[in-house]
Amino acid sequence: MSTINLDNQNLMGKKTPRSKGKPKSRTPPPAPPETETETETRNWLDLPRDVTVSILSRLRAIDVLGSAQKVCMGWRNICKDPLIWRTVDMSNGDCDFGAYDLDKMCRHAVDRSRGNLVDINIEHNCTDDLLKYITDRRSGIRRLRLVRMMAKHLL
Repeated sequence: MSTINLDNQNLMGKKTPRSKGKPKSRTPPPAPPETETETETRNWLDLPRDVTVSILSRLRAIDVLGSAQKVCMGWRNICKDPLIWRTVDMSNGDCDFGAYDLDKMCRHAVDRSRGNLVDINIEHNCTDDLLKYITDRRSGIRRLRLVRMMAKHLL
């Protein structure tokens, strides 16, 4: 596509330098018309329960117990669903753990599994007592991952 430049220099036979790239527009293009779907807001609470369970079950136990269950009563009820607690991830991530009692949170997560716990990942100082608590409540654990173990005699 060619453009015709009608400035005074070009009319008098003088060459004007060409700019590289896209030409700059002086006025912004008109905004596209808004449709109903663009202005419509979606409410997370309107998701089907099984979808919300699937989403929340992918969070770390620390995030569910420390945040997600506090969003609303609907999410709190879903966070009590034993399906969320089949896998318990107590990984550290980038969380400030000073505000949390991780042993207590882990015990709470194990209790919420109601015997359905199959996979647990603990990345804080797991004590013998916590390990016994976990194994006493579920013998069907298929995967147990401990990053740090703190023996009683070292306490």
